Amino acid sequence: KEIIRKGEPIGVIRKVVEEEKIDLLVLPAHEETRLEHFLFGRVNDAIIRRMPCSILLVRQEPVA
Repeated sequence: KEIIRKGEPIGVIRKVVEEEKIDLLVLPAHEETRLEHFLFGRVNDAIIRRMPCSILLVRQEPVA
């Protein structure tokens, strides 16, 4: 099921998790540079801390 919503990412994701009664959220995990962590890592950390469900981080293998 694909859901597209506008708004602040953490709040929107949490609302969809609650509305759809999601019990497992799968997120991509990857190694990041300091700049990437500064720009995106904080959002991922906040999502992990604030979700009312289990979260599975999936690491993608590097493409050779």
